[in-house]
This record gives sequence, structure tokens and C-alpha cells, in this order.
Amino acid sequence: EFYRNELKLSERYARSCCNYFKYNWRVFFGDHPEELQKFTVDQRQWIVLSFRNFAKYYLRLTGSDEVEEAFRLRIKRFSLNVGLGFENRLILVDEGYIGRMSKVVANEVKGELGLIARAGLFTGIREDELVYIHNTPVCDNKNNWICDTEQCKNLHIINKKNGMTVVVVNWHRRGKHCYFTILPTTLWNRFKTLPKFSYYDIKSTHLYLKSRLNLKFTYLRKLHYNVMLRTLEKEAAEVMAGRANTVSARHYLMVEVDRLAQQVIDAWSKFGVHIEQYQRSE
Repeated sequence: EFYRNELKLSERYARSCCNYFKYNWRVFFGDHPEELQKFTVDQRQWIVLSFRNFAKYYLRLTGSDEVEEAFRLRIKRFSLNVGLGFENRLILVDEGYIGRMSKVVANEVKGELGLIARAGLFTGIREDELVYIHNTPVCDNKNNWICDTEQCKNLHIINKKNGMTVVVVNWHRRGKHCYFTILPTTLWNRFKTLPKFSYYDIKSTHLYLKSRLNLKFTYLRKLHYNVMLRTLEKEAAEVMAGRANTVSARHYLMVEVDRLAQQVIDAWSKFGVHIEQYQRSE
């Protein structure tokens, strides 16, 4: 009940957490917790999540964070979370949650905060990248082709007939990449014409989403990735998330962009977000 009512987890998610805790607590507290490293990455992720969520339950029940700290130290000591990358891991398990949150952000959040939230959802890019594409000028090349990105650092825009816009970014820093993103043309035009946009606007949107939907702004990127992952090829989803190499990104941009733009529409439709209807109402 705590997982469902307090943490707002789905029935399946809550049940999985309970089961993983139930079947692994003896090993976790035993003499050889390192045996848990033999499980797959996904299984270890569930195990660690189950213990972290139980720690939240204990904190709520007793007001003491001693269990949370004990779990944290044991997980760290035996390297049970190595390779999981919770902060950067994009995979979500609950498809009901993905569809529900996507539809709410796409259709129900109003005003400028809603516009910013939809920009985060439909682009799927990181917060600093969202600020970058708003503040970076668009190349004035009228021939609808992409300049040499080594010479031209502006954005390049490709408008497709199906109402989608490909924004070619090619921004790279410290191992993070943003190659391009695909979003509805009407949304792109409205977002780009905002008089100003900065991290303060993202923070305001985050606070609104957190208070109304219990949704972090950073989770918009996770939602986008999971929607794409269930329709696109995995490599294409990785490219759009900025997690693939430059060669793959160039291939999809130069060869597959028409098909990719349509697949993005199909991907959102599978989760009840109909781009055509959204564009007419935007």
C-alpha cells in the first residue's frame, strides 16, 4: 500500500519490488552478498531498487534513516550498483506509467510551463541541450541542406511534409552528445519564439510538474527514450538520446531521416499521443 499510495508506483512495479526484496534479503544480509553480482544488470537494478524503496518505507514508518544508511553502505561496499548507472539509466519498466505521463504532459499541462514541458518531452534532450537549441540561432541557409558543422555552429532545420521538424544540433561536450531531435513543427516554432529561456524556466517547470504530477523534469527525457525504444530500432533510439557514435548519427540523419520522422509519430501514437491532433490544437 505504501508503494502504491505514497510512492505512486504501479501495481506491477510495487509487486516486483516486494518480491525482489522477499527473495533476496537473506543473501543481501548474509555472509556473501557479492553473490548478487551474478545476476543480470536488469535483475540487479530491481534488487537495489527494492532495497532502496524498502528503506523509504522504513523511514516513513519509524522516522529513522538508519536502515537507509545501512543499505547504502552495504550496496556501496559490495559494489552491487556498479554498472547500473541509475542517474543516467533511461529504461523504465511500467508501460502504463509511460503512456499516462506522456498523455498528461502532451495534452493537459497548459500555458508557458506546458510549452516548456512539451519541448522537453518531444525532444528528449538534456536540460542544457534544451537551453542550447533555444539560444543558438538557426542557420540562414535557404536550401534546406546541412552546412559543414565544423564551420557552421548554428542549428540546421529540416521541415518535413508530415508536420515534423528535424533540428540538427551537433553539440558535443565532455563525452555528451546531442546530434539531432525530431518534434512537431508547431511546437518547435512556438518554443523557438519564446522571448527568453534559461535554467530558471526549467526549474519553474520542474517544480510545477513535481507538485502536480510527481514528475521530475529530467524524467521527460526518460519518457521520450522509452517511447522511442518500443517502436524504433534500438540504435536509432540511442542516436536520438545522444548515446550512440557519430557514424550512426550521420547514417540516420542522411539516409533514414524521412522514415525516422514518420516512426516518431507512430511511436507517440502507440502511447496515446496523437501528433496530428496535437498539432491542430497547438
